[in-house]
Amino acid sequence: MMDVAVVGGGPAGSSAALKATEKGAKTVILEEHPEIGIPPHCAGIVCAEDLLKTGFTPPSKVIQAEVDKALAWYEEYSFELPLKKKFLILNRPLFDKHLAKLAEQRGAELLLGSKVVGVRRDGSNLRVKILEHDATRELLCKVVIAADGVASRIARMLGLHVSHELAACIQYEITPNPIVEDGLLEVYLGTRYAPGGYAWVVPAGESARIGLGVRRAKKPAKHYLDKLLHQRAPEAKIIRVMAHPVPVGGPLPKTYAENLLVVGDAAGHVVPSSGAGIVPALICGKYAGEVAAEAALKDLHHSQRELSRYEALWRSHLGGKFEAALKIRRIAEDMPKEDRELIAQLLRGTLGEHIKHGRKVRALLYLLLRHPRILKYAKAVIQARRYGLF
Repeated sequence: MMDVAVVGGGPAGSSAALKATEKGAKTVILEEHPEIGIPPHCAGIVCAEDLLKTGFTPPSKVIQAEVDKALAWYEEYSFELPLKKKFLILNRPLFDKHLAKLAEQRGAELLLGSKVVGVRRDGSNLRVKILEHDATRELLCKVVIAADGVASRIARMLGLHVSHELAACIQYEITPNPIVEDGLLEVYLGTRYAPGGYAWVVPAGESARIGLGVRRAKKPAKHYLDKLLHQRAPEAKIIRVMAHPVPVGGPLPKTYAENLLVVGDAAGHVVPSSGAGIVPALICGKYAGEVAAEAALKDLHHSQRELSRYEALWRSHLGGKFEAALKIRRIAEDMPKEDRELIAQLLRGTLGEHIKHGRKVRALLYLLLRHPRILKYAKAVIQARRYGLF
């Protein structure tokens, strides 16, 4: 009998297993792939300060680059985006392996190549059916933490409604790295580059990652990425292709049920304005592990009231951020063409200079006096900046 079974060995799952084990729960991680972190499907961009606050400090071998400057393109106009915080570019497979190893060192059991193909209730517990090497077996546990990705078959099996607004994301790892300035990343905004989303180029040592996410696009994501690659680095060689749907509609309305907690992409724990999910996964994973362990050890694992503490914890920490970022994403997605064109024109002139030099008050006054209709977006932008757009 296991106290906690975590399905999925990504950042959400490993952080949950680590916390559950620290709380004294007998914990297992069930990872369907034969290797943690493979296949990768993430740009690995994370705010250094936010990552540090989670308590997970990555070893130096995991950090591929550090950036503190951003060059942004909006339609055909480029401008510098001031970054108040340093960002890290992580090697995701190595980072995921690091987290799983930490959980193992604390006492969690890690089972690779173990795909969960069924879950059923057995009294107050759960029987988890696992496929390993073409053979199946069952594992009895008290609580399952579903960290099994955006489709979350586990949550569906246990009767929780799972529905996400998705962005189609694709990314190439290319060589050589086309970014020649140290500490710089590039962001591409507007329908010209990525309808309903944005595109990026980030350094990764000798290579770089160029990718984008789109929604409501008339053509496949690959079409827009190939177009950007031809524009930005036509001579580059593609050494890896990564594609993955990302939930950008905010969290599920309910992330717990009897014997069940849902975390990470499965729960929609992704910042809607950026698609960033590493830090939210770590934060929510720790809360899930804590609540699951305490419920299991007190034999209250069947109590929705006890497990609902998990949702209260993560919403108090991240609910405001998710809500503000979702407003920004929807504004950008639904903005009328004439407003997009006006903003592009303004960024070429005085407004762009104010933004470049961090003069927020002057930028607002300029819009108030010259273009008050654009101020209808200001409230949402200010709210989002309070929590951070990434």
